[in-house]
Amino acid sequence: MVNFLSTATAALSFCAIASSPASATTATSAPKAWRDQFSSKLGILPTATADCFVCFYDQVNFQGSEFCVGKRSKTCTAANPIEPPVGIQSIKFGTGCELAVNALVDLPSESDNPWETISADVAATGYNETAGMVELYVEEAGRACFIGYPPYQTNMFGRCYTEDVPAVETRYRDSFEGVLLFKTPATDFDVVAYEEDNYNGAGAVQTVAKGSQATQQDTSPLSQRFTGSTGLFTETAVNPLYWKIRSVAFVAAN
Repeated sequence: MVNFLSTATAALSFCAIASSPASATTATSAPKAWRDQFSSKLGILPTATADCFVCFYDQVNFQGSEFCVGKRSKTCTAANPIEPPVGIQSIKFGTGCELAVNALVDLPSESDNPWETISADVAATGYNETAGMVELYVEEAGRACFIGYPPYQTNMFGRCYTEDVPAVETRYRDSFEGVLLFKTPATDFDVVAYEEDNYNGAGAVQTVAKGSQATQQDTSPLSQRFTGSTGLFTETAVNPLYWKIRSVAFVAAN
């Protein structure tokens, strides 16, 4: 089991003070209307600095109107979904920190919307009016965010971790619907999700095959290794760990 970032003291902090995005480069003369359409469901848009940022552009080759965000504090652990406008044409990363983007992409040609993990500059995304990002998350490399909507809770969209979790917090228990890994070539890792507390204890474990249906062969607790970002519920399959992730281990990538 590996640990990439130090444990945050205020583990459940929502970091409720929102900050306006700051351009990491010289401001352009393009209209601001496009970049003003980016919004966080938590009201959290971390300020970019001169060398720590990820910027999104409405033109290829990092031109046109831009929207930039920076690195969140390690004490910010609530999953922070950002809704972008259509038309992200290029993406640029600063060199002063290690950020990664996980984006839910709407592709009309696909039956299920895939997740894409991006950690390097993209001069031309290929997105257009009908295919592009519909939701994105920006986090420091080494984090894993488990997306879900706890019952009877408002403004809660999941929990981000940086180290092993022997028992998911009560408020998030049995609510996770997706797994997002913020990976880069320099910070590569996997996570193993377990159906029971304490990594399924000492009992027998039934491993979930990737892409399996919501069936269970016996009563042994389930576990699954995740090597990339994915939803647990799609139009074609329901992962047996949907709403059942109760402990998590960070492990070195294969």
